[in-house]
This record gives sequence, structure tokens and C-alpha cells, in this order.
Amino acid sequence: MKLLLQILKNKIDNYILVHLDKMLDRPNIKNGLIEKTRHEIYKSGDYIHNVLGSTNSRELKKDGNFEQFTPVGEQQNIGFEKMWCVSENGTANQIETNFNYFINLVNSDEADEEIQELVKIFRHFNLIKDNRCLLSTEYVAVGSGTTMRGNSMNKPADFIRKYGLIPKGEYPKYSTWNELYFPSGGIYINGNKMLPRLLEQGKKLCEYVDFTYEWVSPSQMDKVMNRGAMGTSCFAWQYPNANGIYQRVNLQSNHSVYKYKKSDNTFKTIGDSYRPFSKKLSLDYILGYGLLISFGVKKKLGIYNINEIQKFKKNRGWDYVLLVSKYKDFDPGVYKLLDNGLEKQEIEGVLDEWVRQKANEGKLEGINKENFAKLIT
Repeated sequence: MKLLLQILKNKIDNYILVHLDKMLDRPNIKNGLIEKTRHEIYKSGDYIHNVLGSTNSRELKKDGNFEQFTPVGEQQNIGFEKMWCVSENGTANQIETNFNYFINLVNSDEADEEIQELVKIFRHFNLIKDNRCLLSTEYVAVGSGTTMRGNSMNKPADFIRKYGLIPKGEYPKYSTWNELYFPSGGIYINGNKMLPRLLEQGKKLCEYVDFTYEWVSPSQMDKVMNRGAMGTSCFAWQYPNANGIYQRVNLQSNHSVYKYKKSDNTFKTIGDSYRPFSKKLSLDYILGYGLLISFGVKKKLGIYNINEIQKFKKNRGWDYVLLVSKYKDFDPGVYKLLDNGLEKQEIEGVLDEWVRQKANEGKLEGINKENFAKLIT
């Protein structure tokens, strides 16, 4: 019954209410944000910072400035307007920003044990490439029930809490709304359709990572910036002034953006999915409630058999193993033998040549899943 209601709601949104939105010129119809009021947030039972509930959020960076870790901007209306601002800015971009910071901590030997494990898990599931976190916005937007009317900020966060994330580029190619939100072979979820293999792939991440989220009142956002980048909302956009700063307008929020640094003495800075991807707003520019996603480790990726790994390295002289078939959560591919475990290598572009070279040097050997199992417990 719940599934049927979701499908019905989606059809009503896409074929009836969207036209009513256009006739009434409602805020959501331009960019895709269906804003929740303060009353709706409090009534929903969602966690609210310093008011209700406890999440995994904690201080990550004292100065609250994550600017150098923001992802490369992507225009959300290329080809057609996808109405996914809350999935891209409010969810994917804030997670990518925070994990880019985590990666930096790991690479500089400043990460605590939990952050090290989170990065290890994201690397294992191919959510980190070339030391950047890269997530599929499509997966989040489709799975969370985005319609032609848009979506509310909590739905993508709730979706990833249950169904996780998949790497950027793994969603099937599309050129139309129906190809994106109703792919051939998909099953219904939150009124849209998703390929079952992608849901299974994403859900595996949730076995290891505990995703939590909380609302943050506008007056608290700068104080909470030390806990990571967060999604928020605003009206988008009128022309900025001569200094490139967007001035306050007294209009209802119609767009989700993300905040990645504290406001300074002259303006607020936000990230956006329309150019310019970084925008300066006047200090009195109205932002809605923030939504902060945080992360905890449910279980460690795996306890590696360090003695067996050392045997492979010292006795056989290998630096890498090539897993030829899937074993548990380990996909086929090349793994580097580390002192404390295994690390999947990102060498797809030169795989054949690289494998031949390392094999000739005696540094890499193909390994079946039975022998690979000896490397982990």
C-alpha cells in the first residue's frame, strides 16, 4: 500500500500539481526546493541541533572553513532542468566536501581512527578517486523521490541513511527526464524507478557507515560550521552588485545551496549548482534551515590478516595482487599490499600495460578468491 501511494503521489506531482505550481508561480518550480517551514521541521520528529536528538556530528575543523575541499561545480540544468538541487547541493556536495577534508587529514597523518576508517570504507566502495570524493547525484535524486516539483531537503539525507551512495558515473546514461527517473529495468522506490543492482550496491555501504542528519537553525549555522559543510536554502537569484555580492531579497526560498565556511565581516559564501558555483551573499541575505549530514562507523571494513600479507610481500616479493573474481565485498581488481591492509588501485585507464609491467617485475600476481581470503579474517 505504501509503495502504491508513493507511485500515485509521484504521478500526481509530475502530471497535475506541477502545472498548478506553474500557474500559481510557486517558488519550488524554478529550481527544485520544496522548503519545509520551521513548524514542519519541528513536527516531523527529525533531529534538530541543540533541540532534539543526537547524531554523529562533532567538531571536524576548528575554523569551520572547508573552502579548499569543495567539489568541482556542476551545472544542474545542462540538457534539461533536473530539479535536483537538494540532492546535489544539500547532499552530495556537502558529503564530498567533508570527505575531501577527511582524505586530506589521512594523507597528512592527522586523521583520528574513525576518520581513517571512514576514508578506507569510501575508498573500498570506489567513492574516492584520485584523492577526491565523487558521488552520483543521480542515485540520490532518483532514489529520494525527486519529481518535476522538486524535493525537500530531508528526503535525500534519509535516502542515503537507508540506501547509501554509489560512485559518480555509475548511473546509466540518460538524455531525458524519463530515462533519468524511470530507467528501463528499474523497480519503484519513492515513486521513481531505480535499477536493483544500484540499490544493492548502495546499501552495502550502510553496513559499514552510519549516516545521520540534523536540522540547524539559521542563527546557529556559523557556530556549527566546525562540524562540516551543510546544505541550506535561499532565494535564487537576482543580479549581484558591482562587488559581485548578491543582495538580500525578501522572497521565499526556492533553491538549495551548501554552506562551506563561516560568514566573514562583509559577506556569506555558499556553493551552488548554477554558475558561478561559489557565490557571495550580503550578510543580511536570508538563508533557511541548514541540514547537516554526519558519519559514524557501524563496523570496520575488515580485519586484515597482517601476517599473511607480510608473507606475500616478503616471501613472494609481491607489492600487488590481482583479484580475478569478486570475494564478499571486494570487487575484482588490483589491490596494493600495505603494512596494515589492502588498498584498491585506480588504474583502469592503463590496466593491461600496467599489469603486464608489474607481473614481469614479479611485483604482481593473479590470485583467486580462495587465496585472497587468506589476506583477511
